[in-house]
Amino acid sequence: MHIMAEMRGKQQSKKQNVTGLQLADLIAYPITQYLLYPDRVNFTYDIVKDSIYVSDGKKLGLKVIPQPEMEV
Repeated sequence: MHIMAEMRGKQQSKKQNVTGLQLADLIAYPITQYLLYPDRVNFTYDIVKDSIYVSDGKKLGLKVIPQPEMEV
């Protein structure tokens, strides 16, 4: 499983207060924890999960690359 990480441009440093990146970090962590440990209690994911786009029961707004292999 690969985990996405942010890349900052040359003009931005970790010390800068970039609201969009802070928001992305706040949302990405609970989703990552849910993907790595789906059986654990994750209250922060419970808050975020309603914002993930779902159509016909499929989470289309959540992309995991590469796709996990199906067990036979």
